[in-house]
Amino acid sequence: MKFDVLVENLLNENDTSYRGEHTAPDNESGAPAYDLTLNGIYPKDVYNMPSWYETDDGLLEMRKILRLKGNPESYVWVYRSIPKKIYNLLRIKSEKENISFLRLVFNDGDWVTTNKKYAEDHGAGALLGDHQVVGLRTKAKNIFTNGDSIFEWGFYRS
Repeated sequence: MKFDVLVENLLNENDTSYRGEHTAPDNESGAPAYDLTLNGIYPKDVYNMPSWYETDDGLLEMRKILRLKGNPESYVWVYRSIPKKIYNLLRIKSEKENISFLRLVFNDGDWVTTNKKYAEDHGAGALLGDHQVVGLRTKAKNIFTNGDSIFEWGFYRS
């Protein structure tokens, strides 16, 4: 089989099993990073008493998120850990089809984190170390939490 045909077949497979089974929160099931109280995800006191909701590294992460309050246009870095095979295939597809690599990596409904170390740890564990962490600067209105972990967010382009 020719290399080009092999690459094309791999690109068309669109294996998304690495994303996990549970669905990322969105604007109906979660709260955006700029207002953690929307949809009743967190009570209003989260902004005054974040230590009631997080400790240690989680509290540091919570304080980073709380700075986004009230400003949906604020920028925040998000990260994903993806299998190296997928990373390499998306690089090829990006160049071949003249599509933004980051647009291919970050899709609506993907789980992301605002903490690079968390993405690295996820790749080391869930992906058995065979991963690549990719970062994207996006707006606070594009990520949503369901309140169960300040480290995990659903990504949706607005």
